Amino acid sequence: GFSRKQALQAMMPLVEGTIKNIKTIGLSRALTGPIARGDVATVKSHLSLIRKRLSNYLSFYREIGKYTVVVARAKGGISKKQARELTRLFKAPVGGRDKSL
Repeated sequence: GFSRKQALQAMMPLVEGTIKNIKTIGLSRALTGPIARGDVATVKSHLSLIRKRLSNYLSFYREIGKYTVVVARAKGGISKKQARELTRLFKAPVGGRDKSL
């Protein structure tokens, strides 16, 4: 694995590029990634990994994910069906184990 400092150094160009794109072309046009593509399988994998290894960040990822679905749908990048499937994944499980993962 990487140290926290190494991970941050590796991520900074991505973060800076994303912010630059948002400033230049706007949020919806800058949106990329599995949610923007409607890639349910990848999002499911991300949620499972975060739940297992970074559980403190799971609720944050779910909230950001729900908002990203709205942006992706408004952009026209995903269908209503994909938006429903993704939104279902981002809803927190009630009463224990997350069966959607």
